[in-house]
Amino acid sequence: MAVGGGDVNSVPALCLTLVLLWSLLQWTAPWWLPGLAKRYPESPDQMRWFDRALTLVPALLLIIAALDLSRAHLAYDLTYAHVAAYGDADLPSWKRLLVTPFYSEGSLWFSAAVVFSVAQLVMEGRNGRDSLFDVDGDGAGSRQQTLRWNGWLWPIILLGFISSDVFAVHSEPQTVTGEAVGNSAVLFTCAGAVLLAVWINALGRFSQSTLTGEGGQRSVLVSGGIASALLLTAALPERTAGMDWVAGTEHIALGVPGLLLVTSLVVAFIGYPLFLSLLARVHAARGQASGRRFLGLARTFGHTLVFCWLSGTFLLEPLPSVSGWHSAMWEAFTLLLPLALFGLLGTLLPLTGLDARQRPEAWGFNLGMALSLPFLTMHEPLTALLAPGLFAAMTTTPLLATHPEGRVDLPRQTRAIESVVIITTSVAALIALHMGLESSKWLFAGILLLTSQALFAHMACRPTPEASAVGEQE
Repeated sequence: MAVGGGDVNSVPALCLTLVLLWSLLQWTAPWWLPGLAKRYPESPDQMRWFDRALTLVPALLLIIAALDLSRAHLAYDLTYAHVAAYGDADLPSWKRLLVTPFYSEGSLWFSAAVVFSVAQLVMEGRNGRDSLFDVDGDGAGSRQQTLRWNGWLWPIILLGFISSDVFAVHSEPQTVTGEAVGNSAVLFTCAGAVLLAVWINALGRFSQSTLTGEGGQRSVLVSGGIASALLLTAALPERTAGMDWVAGTEHIALGVPGLLLVTSLVVAFIGYPLFLSLLARVHAARGQASGRRFLGLARTFGHTLVFCWLSGTFLLEPLPSVSGWHSAMWEAFTLLLPLALFGLLGTLLPLTGLDARQRPEAWGFNLGMALSLPFLTMHEPLTALLAPGLFAAMTTTPLLATHPEGRVDLPRQTRAIESVVIITTSVAALIALHMGLESSKWLFAGILLLTSQALFAHMACRPTPEASAVGEQE
């Protein structure tokens, strides 16, 4: 991405590289910045300014990159690879200055990055500027979540979606290629970027609320769901006239890394908030188990790994490069191994002090898999085909984990009915997605089944004060 592919230093590439390095500070700041403030108590204003700079600096760097790229287009400087590929000397000056650098195929996610960084600043100002140094309320916890999710998302945007050759600068003018622009795709991507800023800030507050109870998930799910739909639409290859549906197998076989990478992000955008909501809801409705808790944890691990493997098997089998079900099962297993490793590493998070949630090992397991899936997809795009199974498991395992545990107030009939409905719906969803690679009707049916099982899991455990009180006494 950011180092550029030319033989001259590129200002846009340099700025993007600095944003990438800055994301490491965002990710780690909740651990070291409060301690640094305690070590130097005489400089509270400087520490608060640095806290604000954690999200301000990426926006400034991206604005500088955008201005430099606009200047190059205005001057029609063909030493810039972006100008040679997407510039047009016949356009009016204002279009070359404002439109061409952002409304082109090579700038889909560059435009989104600029919009996302600015929207993030706007959201922080609108929400009262939570700080890592807030001692009253949940401001510090919300700020920690916001910074960590920013630090996770920036590498995915900069490394996964933006090519290094796009912003290369050369010592000699380049040949004009005149590639087409895609205005609608950029608009969808930028709208999705705005909603991502909304999602990150809403998720920060929602994550804090689920530590003590359920609430506030609507804004997270709405923003995450619409952002996912917009980004998936933008990532789809443009269809030619008269083409109603391009088979999903053709998209995957041709290699559409942007589409697969966005698909992997859906687990974090929608699946993880649903998991947090269901985790709090199940605890409020059914309380703590009186025994056999290890079986609930084993059910979580086993169900998740099995359905990730099934998802890969069902979605790999139709691909032209896969020779039958046996090959699909083996390839799905090899794709699952690194994802499972990161999930198991996530179970160690409670040992670092992150054990405030119910079922902290299950939370760390799901978080590790959700965070690592996009990075594994960047390395091997077919890993994204495990996403439907992970989504299906993540949005139901907090409920399924209660079935093998010792709970005197949970009838066996209820356990059996819930398990059968969830497992049947999950398998049916994967089969529908398997058929959906050839037909859009089955694809939407699979998505509907995944949504309905998450809704069923939430409706199956309605919190009541009596149940919560009984659970706390066990």
